[in-house]
Amino acid sequence: MNINITDDGTEESNEKKLIKDIYLKCISKDDNGIEFINFKKYTMNDLLQAKEHRVHRQNCLIRDYFSPLVSMRINYPGIHKNNYTTFRIMKELCPMVINEFKNKIMYKNLQITAEGPVLTLVINENIYNIKKTTVKIEDGSIIGRCVDIDVYDTKGNGISRKELGLKSRKCYICDEDANICCRAKKHSIEEIEKNISDRLKKYLKDK
Repeated sequence: MNINITDDGTEESNEKKLIKDIYLKCISKDDNGIEFINFKKYTMNDLLQAKEHRVHRQNCLIRDYFSPLVSMRINYPGIHKNNYTTFRIMKELCPMVINEFKNKIMYKNLQITAEGPVLTLVINENIYNIKKTTVKIEDGSIIGRCVDIDVYDTKGNGISRKELGLKSRKCYICDEDANICCRAKKHSIEEIEKNISDRLKKYLKDK
């Protein structure tokens, strides 16, 4: 993990600095909540538990607000999902998502779990308008294809692209159906990691 010297002279990892930047820009001007962000090495069991906890948390939020929910995660392979690449992509895309919905956001939160960084929003807007917007973000840049922005209705059901009359997402390596590539494990973890890293570098260079 790379070490960065902050303005006040203390040592802080590049990863933690990125998360702090995202939190302050997108979640709250008060950084007290950042102290609860835990950085650790995770196991496959941690990953499975994190998914269960996320789904439970999402269902509770949907029940409490009775409004659509958006969950954005990086589609990063393996169990080491908290790294400079995933955090840097979130730093670029979180403000885009927040800005698209602005005053319609009823709840927002950023968490670091075994699934990597997770942005959660509850939005007061038509569910299909939300999905159209998130699809635009996913398809709008070379790093947008590296994130999953899931949209859930007030019953907790995920809204698919097909419900908008759109085709399923394509693999960002070979352009075949992403679900087929995933199930067949067509690409190695190393190949996917390199592709995501190269996409981020090109995005930042062309920005």
